[in-house]
Amino acid sequence: MAQPGDLLLVHMLEPQPVGSYFDRARWPLHITLMQWFTPGNTLQTLSRELSLAARNIAPITVTVGKEALSGPDATIPVNVIADQTTVRQLHEVLFTVLRQLDIHVSDKQWVGGGYTAHVTQQSDERRAREGQEVRIGGFHIVRLIDDGTCEIVAEFPFTGRNG
Repeated sequence: MAQPGDLLLVHMLEPQPVGSYFDRARWPLHITLMQWFTPGNTLQTLSRELSLAARNIAPITVTVGKEALSGPDATIPVNVIADQTTVRQLHEVLFTVLRQLDIHVSDKQWVGGGYTAHVTQQSDERRAREGQEVRIGGFHIVRLIDDGTCEIVAEFPFTGRNG
């Protein structure tokens, strides 16, 4: 379970500026790229290494797939990303960088081979739709402030090129 100070890497479908806060119970639409983790280094060191990695990653486009239930008790309504290949590759690149920085993952069942990219449905109005294309052109670091509040602490655009 995530603790205050833990971090998460996400791609935001609803733009969020660095320095903004949101209620943990009312997330902006997003795709989690890396499960909650406790950093083994300072945020400055983590940001430097993630920034270097982002420079070598090209933006990808994924398609929102079918509805499913996710989470520890399979009770959270989501839309799974239709083809997991490119987003799993992205997850692995980020996970490799983080492992080199001695992070501690809160719940290991959701990383590596257990990672499944999805968009959590927030309401009928705030959700991704099956068939919708999403361009993942970067990611944010989200920090858990307390049990109910999260903060966007950094943003990293992808500037690599395909091919």
